[in-house]
Amino acid sequence: MDCTYCFNNGNKLNLPVSPVDVDSAIKTLDQTGKKVHVTLCGGECFLVPNILEVFRAIAERHYVSVVTNLTSPKIEEFARTVDPEKVLFVVASFHLDELINRNLVERFLSNYNLLMDSNFKIKVHSVAYPGIDKTRHLKYGFPIKFLAFFGDYQGKKYPESYSLDELYDFDIDMTKLSNAKYKGKRCCAGQSSLLIRPDGSITPCYYSHEDCGHIYSGIKPRKSGMICQYDECLCNFNEFDKEMSHYFPRSLLMPALVRRFLRFIGV
Repeated sequence: MDCTYCFNNGNKLNLPVSPVDVDSAIKTLDQTGKKVHVTLCGGECFLVPNILEVFRAIAERHYVSVVTNLTSPKIEEFARTVDPEKVLFVVASFHLDELINRNLVERFLSNYNLLMDSNFKIKVHSVAYPGIDKTRHLKYGFPIKFLAFFGDYQGKKYPESYSLDELYDFDIDMTKLSNAKYKGKRCCAGQSSLLIRPDGSITPCYYSHEDCGHIYSGIKPRKSGMICQYDECLCNFNEFDKEMSHYFPRSLLMPALVRRFLRFIGV
């Protein structure tokens, strides 16, 4: 995909897509002595050559989730070979204009129906990009959660420039977006939520580069959370912690970031 509103737009990384060292990564997860929830997210993790092996290995003893544009031919084998009970959620990113441009709408719909029929917990997200026609998205018959666009559009800064009608139409709660800024507040990042970067290094969150280990050699979580120091922090690791606490009341929650062409495991 090459969406106009992507935070990585214009940053074309012509990097090889490397396979994951599954044995080393699973050994690291097992050494925590906890059930770990791993979310693989974007870029597009299904570009990783051995991604299906990664899913199956994590699901043997841990839990996994995935954010995907749902266009990979590997989705069929994923649905057939990965236990849906060990997949906490699948987020399908619905980029309608790009799907139409690449003639991939039918593949998205087919994979969505396949995962639904296979009992996966799937939710569809789209970006409330200024000027899009919401009815074009909803005509396909599945519920869509529209996420706020962050960036500049026609000289205006978003999400601050959404009109009241747009906020209502896309069901965007600006108070929640404002409250998601945690500077000066205690955060679980580094303690129960961690970020795995594309090179395998582990840090508390997207913004902090504090050393918390490496996915191939060991995790070094903080003994306590941290006070957020960042003016613009929308990583929502505290929200992850709340959402998953009923699954893992005493477990390590590991969110991870995957770059556009170098996908890596994470939560």
